[in-house]
Amino acid sequence: MLHFEILRKNRFIQILTLFLLFHIFWLLYYYLSETGFLKSGLWLIYLKYSIINSLGFFVFCISAFLLFPKFISSKKYLVFFCLSFLLLIGFAFIQFKLQDWDPGGFSFLPKKATPSIVSKPGKKIIAAMPMKQPVGAYVRSTLTIFVYLLLGIGYAYMKDWFVKDRYTQVLEKEKLKAELTLLRYQLNPHFLFNTINDIYYLAIIKSDKTADAILKVSNLLRYVLNEKEENTHLEKEIEYLKEFIKLQQFRFPDQIINVDISYSDKINQFSIAPLLLLTFAENAFKHGEPGTINDPIKILLQINKNDLIYEVVNKISFNNNKDSTTGIGLNNLKRRLALLYPNKHNLVYKQENNYFFAQLKIKLI
Repeated sequence: MLHFEILRKNRFIQILTLFLLFHIFWLLYYYLSETGFLKSGLWLIYLKYSIINSLGFFVFCISAFLLFPKFISSKKYLVFFCLSFLLLIGFAFIQFKLQDWDPGGFSFLPKKATPSIVSKPGKKIIAAMPMKQPVGAYVRSTLTIFVYLLLGIGYAYMKDWFVKDRYTQVLEKEKLKAELTLLRYQLNPHFLFNTINDIYYLAIIKSDKTADAILKVSNLLRYVLNEKEENTHLEKEIEYLKEFIKLQQFRFPDQIINVDISYSDKINQFSIAPLLLLTFAENAFKHGEPGTINDPIKILLQINKNDLIYEVVNKISFNNNKDSTTGIGLNNLKRRLALLYPNKHNLVYKQENNYFFAQLKIKLI
């Protein structure tokens, strides 16, 4: 926001920069074109046309920095057209009269610099000395001023579009960041509630694993609360998943869980948004039957080049008394993936023959 405020306030710097570029352009034009008077040292003639051109630049500035922000932006179109008409007529008249100005007529300017004819060995250069302009030249002056007026409006439109576009991008980024933060805050209590249920269950059956489970939960919560950045190391996220699986084994020590997690030493090169791998495993333990020899909970995670493939398969439990919460994990995951990995992920989950299948593929960062 501060950047845009500075951009709006530094009009003097903008005008000065444009003024210098404007005169550099005309200097190069007069030098490279065969006008004659600049290469011949007729600086007073160059001064005259610089002043005439500066009138156009002045109209450009009025149009860009006064008329547009004051009247077009506020939709006062009638006032804008009236002032533009007066500006056009007035400055066209001034420019028309300046065409008859003889810069050599000023006493402080050197007379020898303004001869009407300059002779050099082998050639004669006739300088563009002032002469009475025909009335039709007023039309040409009007068109010239009109062009500068339009250029000023075009510049103002371009700058206004640029500022608004950049401002919109900042707002979109802030909105995205706020939504992701909200999703994280939604996920954290959801995870905490489910883990408290696990601890509660262990306490009810007076399991000697209760203390170890509480310690495990504290480590998991430390990860949940500390990983506030947009991305974390993939290895840390996988270790978090492993710790979560161990916590669930405290609750159901006899259940069978087939965990197949394989990756190379290059895993430290990759990062991932935190808590993305939790949802599948959490749903399997929360809504699924405990794994058995015939129907184990299957968790597969592989890294193939820069593609992560994560699958969880479990048998669906039709016992609704596990806990009374309404699942929000998958909807939360789906929205986070859409914001963080647009066109870089594939999320599939389905229920088939009393089994729940979930698969996630991500192009890793």
